[in-house]
Amino acid sequence: MFGAICMGNDEVLCAEHVSKSYQPKNRILRGPCAPVYAVHDVSLSLRPHTTLAVTGPSGSGKSTLARCLACLESFDSGILAIAGQKITDLSISGLRAARRQVQLVPQASASSLNARFSALSAVREPLDIANGMRQSDRDQLALAAINRVGLRPENAHRSSDQFSSGQRQRLALARALLCEPRVLILDESFTGLDYSVRASIANLLENIQRESGMSYILISHDTDLITYMADRTLVMRAGRLIADEIGSAGDARCSWRGI
Repeated sequence: MFGAICMGNDEVLCAEHVSKSYQPKNRILRGPCAPVYAVHDVSLSLRPHTTLAVTGPSGSGKSTLARCLACLESFDSGILAIAGQKITDLSISGLRAARRQVQLVPQASASSLNARFSALSAVREPLDIANGMRQSDRDQLALAAINRVGLRPENAHRSSDQFSSGQRQRLALARALLCEPRVLILDESFTGLDYSVRASIANLLENIQRESGMSYILISHDTDLITYMADRTLVMRAGRLIADEIGSAGDARCSWRGI
């Protein structure tokens, strides 16, 4: 049974009392030390068509939480449910399907695009790994994703390093959107971009959310971006949630539109 956090029927993602620790080694005694908690007893829920921001100082556990929520890292204890299904109850094939529903765009994802790949190949990579359809069909879906993020499909055969930083960030988003996720986790994905580029990508994400009902988890230090995008903000410190604030993103969006 789920607890109070996940009692609703419409949560697209829910975590209850999730903890993740690491076991450092004592370099002097060459033995294990007490575990260090990167995430400690964190509970949250996310509904469709909403944006949840997670903020806090560096080292507070935000990125570790993101990897746990995206099923990219195991956690010590707690419950994680995606679309009402506990991931511990899923088969291997069910877990793969759940992972497709939650996509993570990590920090510096734009710079991680392989310069030897064309933009088309970089975006198409998740489908190439799955290898479940003809290449012509994979190309068509990748081109549609590139067009969806506001880039010209006719430029898709250019090397990814020929695009600007803002355009590469859009390519990283296109790759994540290719799986048609229900949840997109943006882990400091706007870091290093100038104000106008951040604004244009934020507006793009707002449009995608309005059209698709997708939910976002926005991990960021950028208070302007959080004010613009988030319906609710959680604050972390030393692996714990220390504040939960209801936002009013709609009131702030007018200040970024048109940039």
